[in-house]
Amino acid sequence: MTGYPMWFFRHSMPSSLHNLCYNIHDWDALILGLAVLGHFFLAAIYPASRKEFSSMMTNGLVDAEYTSHHNGKWYKELNDDQADAGLQH
Repeated sequence: MTGYPMWFFRHSMPSSLHNLCYNIHDWDALILGLAVLGHFFLAAIYPASRKEFSSMMTNGLVDAEYTSHHNGKWYKELNDDQADAGLQH
């Protein structure tokens, strides 16, 4: 929301407000940039997340052992649902 007044009202707003908009805009850009870099690191580079990332890029599947360790509650719900339906091996 700071870019709009910085562009369209730059000649009619007080310079102190214009400077404030620039400061907020700059800090927001820095924070957003760091968040994007952090998200990329955690998704693609961080060793603990590589299995999920490769799964997203291929077939969308991870093995049962990995799922039970990292998503235990969900894994238990899936097994309970399969047992209720008589589909468990």
